[in-house]
This record gives sequence, C-alpha cells and structure tokens, in this order.
Amino acid sequence: MKKTTLSIYYVYLFVLFFITNNAIGHENTVKACFTEWLPYSYMKDGQPTGLSIEIYEEVIKKSGMEITFDIKPWKRCVAEFSIGKYDAVVDGDDFIPNSLNAKQPPIPWVITFWVHEDSPVQKFSGYSQFDNQVVGYVGGYTYPEKFSNYAGFKNKYSVRKDLVGLNMLQGGRYKAFIGDVVNNTWLVKENNMKVRALGPAIQLKYLTLSFSDRLPEKHKRFEATLNQMYEDGSIDVFYKKYLGVTYADFINKYGGD
Repeated sequence: MKKTTLSIYYVYLFVLFFITNNAIGHENTVKACFTEWLPYSYMKDGQPTGLSIEIYEEVIKKSGMEITFDIKPWKRCVAEFSIGKYDAVVDGDDFIPNSLNAKQPPIPWVITFWVHEDSPVQKFSGYSQFDNQVVGYVGGYTYPEKFSNYAGFKNKYSVRKDLVGLNMLQGGRYKAFIGDVVNNTWLVKENNMKVRALGPAIQLKYLTLSFSDRLPEKHKRFEATLNQMYEDGSIDVFYKKYLGVTYADFINKYGGD
C-alpha cells in the first residue's frame, strides 16, 4: 500500500514538473508570423531567414526569450494576429490594430515608384506624372496617405507579392509600380527584369516586430534589448550582411521619417 501511494506521489510530482516547465517555456516564447519579403524574411532550406528574421532572433535571444516563426500571406498573418493566434507580426508598425511597436524600429522600408526601363519618366516629381494611368501595389502593405487617397490614377491594381507586381510592370500591364527599393532591387537583379526605380524616394519608413498589446512586458524586454544593440553597434552585423552598410550609415544616407 505504501509503495503504491509513493508511486502515485512520484507520478504526481513528474506531471506537475512537466506542466510547470511547459508553462514557463510558453511564457518565454513569442509566436510570430511573417510573409515572404526578400531579403528581409523568407524561407531557405526549410528555415526562416533574412535581415528581419535574424535581427529579431538575436534581440529575442538576448532578451532571455525564444521565438518561433510561421510564414503566411500578409493579410492572413495580420488577421490571425488580431484574433490572438500569434503574439507578434514580423515587420509591422503602428497601423496594425492593438499592437505595440518599438519607438526606434530596425527595418527600413524605402518606398519608391518603379517604371519600365523604356519609360520616358526619369525621376519622381509627383503622383500627377501617372494621371489616368494604371498603377500597381501590393495589397495589405502600409503606403503614404497621399498615395492611398490620390484620385488621379485611372486605377490602382493590387497584387499579392512584389515579384508579381514587377512582372506585370515589365509586361506592360500598368505604367508604374510602388514598392520597396531594397526588396525590389534584389528581385529585379535575380530575375533580370527590365524595370528601374525612380528617385527620389517617396517615403522612408521603419518597421519592427509588432507585439500584441496583451504582452507589454515581453515588448518592453524586446525594445530595451534592441536599443542596447543600437548603442553597442551589434546590429551592424546584420546590416552589413544584407545591406552592405552599417545602421548609422543607412540612417545618414536616407534620413529619418
């Protein structure tokens, strides 16, 4: 009888230990979703990687937490975040409802217009350059308010990915495509496309790992560690790897938002 009681006691302790450990592990884990956005976030050999992914992994690790990533279409990622399926969205901003965002975000988004290489337009001087023309963009991304509200275009055509939009631009489906300089330049070179970016940039934004407002303590730890990486220069490892410049050099080149 005593052996049976003792065995039950040990089983109880084991189960309690297992449940407690899982609970603690869950408390330290951030579950995030992302969309394919080269070279910021994408899958390689079955694993998430890219500038954004590597920066967030390092910040989370230095914060004493862990992070997992699932790849999703952007709209689905944001929708599932909004219902609590995910703790964070990779490369979000204040426009995501009920989110907490770093005051100094780490990921640059340099927005500009792209045109076919044969286009007579040589530089961006205003949206009126494309009056009565069809313009493409990626649905779900945050764009300048002036672009979203501009009524002079013949039509604004939404696509799911930048590569699709650039291909449609190259094929003459529309006259201009609005997209990110870093991402689109990478795609154009990889696919040998006959399109080019117009300068100057329309807008420079910075994006971050957007946390659910249900997790203020996790976000506080994340932001404090991120700020430390700015101060000690450790974020430059990732900038140099993917963009070929330091964080400070990038800021100096493009300016603040």
